[in-house]
Amino acid sequence: MSIKTVLRDGRIQFATVCVAAAIAYLSIGLVRHDRSLAITGPVIMIGYGAVAIALSRRSEAMSLLSSGPADERQQQVILRSTSFTGLVLVAVLVGGALWTLAVGSALANAFCLLCAVGGAAFAGSTVWFSRRV
Repeated sequence: MSIKTVLRDGRIQFATVCVAAAIAYLSIGLVRHDRSLAITGPVIMIGYGAVAIALSRRSEAMSLLSSGPADERQQQVILRSTSFTGLVLVAVLVGGALWTLAVGSALANAFCLLCAVGGAAFAGSTVWFSRRV
């Protein structure tokens, strides 16, 4: 197998991201002297990566979660999943913003900022893709 084939394989990239996230959790946990985060974060990320890669040859869903779409149908599955995730996040963020504003929570600014970023990203991407697609 050539190096180009290995690099094109999404599982290698997925494993790299999982290891990088594990290192980030470990580093943050060590800097904050949070032993729980330093242990559980990397264990969860490495475990998730290992399970997803191990099951990717037997399960289409796990294959999509660990290496990305291979054909048009799988691209549509990913597109719909991404869209649904975005809608859920928007609902949670708007609900959280309204709730934190109503109760006067200190988290209101964070929720409102995230709503603003999401709204700007949606508006900007709508303009961008309407001119490009």
